[in-house]
Amino acid sequence: MRITLALDLEGTLISNALPMDCTARPGLWSFLSMARRQFRIVLYTNVFPRRARASLRRIVRQGHAPAWLARVPIFNPPCPSGEQEAKDLRLVGPLGRVFIVDDSPGSIRQDQRPFWLPIKSFWGEGADNELERISNALMQMFMDIVEGMRFEPWTLDAQKILDAGRQIYYGNDDLGEHEVIKEYPDGKKELVTFDFQTGKEIFLKHYESL
Repeated sequence: MRITLALDLEGTLISNALPMDCTARPGLWSFLSMARRQFRIVLYTNVFPRRARASLRRIVRQGHAPAWLARVPIFNPPCPSGEQEAKDLRLVGPLGRVFIVDDSPGSIRQDQRPFWLPIKSFWGEGADNELERISNALMQMFMDIVEGMRFEPWTLDAQKILDAGRQIYYGNDDLGEHEVIKEYPDGKKELVTFDFQTGKEIFLKHYESL
């Protein structure tokens, strides 16, 4: 199952959903392009769906976002008592397979905060690189997939794994971002990366130590 990234609207992607005062956050197109390659994208907002959809169409027309954004699914928090409650990620997908980017701590259930990527509120003014920061945080999630498989090559545990006929994964300071070395029991080494959406390993090239 693909990991879902739920995005808040007001204060996160845009300044607000008012027709005459809607400013797209700097870096929005680049962020969305990166995110869509790795995640299923949905909108999870307190804004009523009709107005939210109109806001998405507006920033698409203005050239601030790709056309597909206007067609993403839109979710609203539940309102069992007539007042909106915190966003429940279980409405979007299984916990652990859904993450949310949101500027409002009050919108996040306490028990679901491990799946929250907080972002500073954006109201349309001043320099802002928060979406770039969030992009980097999402890419770091990629490394978590292989974290349990990584060993320093000189440790006893790593040697035991090699002696058992299994490969090990590790990094060093010379590697590019999100690259790891895969070493086989026969000493062969490959440079690989991973699709952090699925955990699929991607071969880059054969690796030779300097």
